[in-house]
This record gives sequence, C-alpha cells and structure tokens, in this order.
Amino acid sequence: DEKTPRHLSPPLTTSILPHMAMGQWAIEQLEAPAAPGRGRYPITKLECPLVERESVRAVAG
Repeated sequence: DEKTPRHLSPPLTTSILPHMAMGQWAIEQLEAPAAPGRGRYPITKLECPLVERESVRAVAG
C-alpha cells in the first residue's frame, strides 16, 4: 500500500504486497534443486490484501 494512491482524488484502491514473503520465496527457489521434468519455478500464490478506497463502489442493479 503506497502513500501516493491515498492522496489522489479520488483515493485509489491498492493492494498490500508481501515484500518479505516474496523475497523469502525467491531465495528458497534459488536454493532449491530443480525438480526433474518440471519447470524451475512453481506457480505460487501469496496473499495480497486489497485496500479499498473511494475509487471503487458497488455496482448498481
């Protein structure tokens, strides 16, 4: 969640990136041996909480 989006008009919705978890994952992947017959880096999902601000609203209808 960067500082700039909250000060714009309207304040923009952003997500909080897990920088520490991303770095830890990268190091683990670099240190781990490649699995035979598979790609080097598996698809990994990390939680990125959404910070809703005034730039989003419910859809009418």
